[in-house]
Amino acid sequence: MEDISSCPDSIRVLALVIEVSQAQSWAEDIRQRDGDGREFEQDQLDLRLDNVRRLLLSVGPHSSNEIAAASHAFSDALADNNDVPPEGPWPESDNLKQVIRRELRADLLPAPQDWRDWARRVDFLAGRSWIGRHARSCPAGWLPLLERAVSQAEHWMDRAILEKYQTSQIKEKFGTLRWYVASNEVLSVIVDYAELASEFTCLACGAEGKLRGDRTWILTLCDAHDKLDREGNIHALSRLAYPELQK
Repeated sequence: MEDISSCPDSIRVLALVIEVSQAQSWAEDIRQRDGDGREFEQDQLDLRLDNVRRLLLSVGPHSSNEIAAASHAFSDALADNNDVPPEGPWPESDNLKQVIRRELRADLLPAPQDWRDWARRVDFLAGRSWIGRHARSCPAGWLPLLERAVSQAEHWMDRAILEKYQTSQIKEKFGTLRWYVASNEVLSVIVDYAELASEFTCLACGAEGKLRGDRTWILTLCDAHDKLDREGNIHALSRLAYPELQK
């Protein structure tokens, strides 16, 4: 297994963005603990907040100036409140979330324009034996995430190594991308990065979206396709997300 510390800076940035996003989620979870009725022993709380600050402070030497600045501001806000996230609006948290979102959606291709474009691009990915037919199960809006991940994997890993890691499934689950593939540490980071980015990417069109959990079937959609879904046009939404249905 490859050690992530020996990888190029670019793959380390991917790993650190994931870590910072996780840290931010931890802190938000702690902030909401009273409303949820959850209780934390003080030593558990201290340990979790220590992890938050440690992960945030780790990004400085490796990530972009924007990620580093937002992360340090967030970490400083925790320290200013004696490592207890403040109640009410938390601008440092929201700013960090926005910076992470921009990082996760950077350098993406446009989503397929129609089912022919989708088929051409999916067939190109399916030609890789380590992905195969499972590429066809990826919603159209997330196809650029899959394409970017494949490009990253082929740039940072030997093709012979990639051939050892076979995909068993690609799908939407609980509103986000799930990519089940045997992997080493590098490929695991790449896959995690793609899955995390799907939380901010409309599965129908690839535009910036958000996880919509206020319904029976959780989906990540932009405002326009959220409206389409709420109007009951489930078949229209399905045809957009899965262009093969348009044939």
